[in-house]
Amino acid sequence: MAAVAVAQSTTYTVTASTSPAKAGSKAKPVTEGVKFAVTAPSGTRPSTSKTFKVSFGGMKANGKAFPVCKTSTINAKQTPKACPAASKVGTGTINTLSGAADNPTDTSVPCNLNLTIYNAGANKAALWLNGGPTVAGAPCPITIAQAIDAKFVKSGNGTALQFDIPSNLRHPVPGLNNGISQIKASILKKTSKGKGYFVSTSCKGSRPVTLTLTSEDGASSTSVGKAAC
Repeated sequence: MAAVAVAQSTTYTVTASTSPAKAGSKAKPVTEGVKFAVTAPSGTRPSTSKTFKVSFGGMKANGKAFPVCKTSTINAKQTPKACPAASKVGTGTINTLSGAADNPTDTSVPCNLNLTIYNAGANKAALWLNGGPTVAGAPCPITIAQAIDAKFVKSGNGTALQFDIPSNLRHPVPGLNNGISQIKASILKKTSKGKGYFVSTSCKGSRPVTLTLTSEDGASSTSVGKAAC
């Protein structure tokens, strides 16, 4: 199920699902895997965003119970190979389009990145981005091998995954603006020390999944989708 709204000057579609699609409760939370996607219209260059936030109604993260791999650890070696295997909590892909800053219709520089999400502690995550001319499945004109900080924050009756997009990813070279054309990601269904990584504590009929993008000038907008429960 999906709904759309204007996000800056770009309309995004938000889709999501959980497995299992159950409501759970605070007393009896249900461990779930989550898949979500945000997609801009084909053939357009989306506006450049500074902050990305996607919230999941009625859900909670339990990173405190899982092994940790910090952003600094990954960036020190430009690889997540030193991360504990059990700290890996999600995967996905990020597709972007870049073009001349003074020509919003320019989509001449596409870049595709692989995304891996690592638990970085209580309410923290490290997002490993990897792509380049020779990276299988993630072609990009320049090599990206970078982890960025993310966090889980309270959002309404649920939890949101939020991160700032570094300036080198917003403007890969001077004079170019970069926009997100699509993100597809999965938060894995995992347990540790008797607790699920991402759990459902409530849901009535459907679960709202809300994308909030904040532009470089501070303007923000939302797009809303739903996941069955």
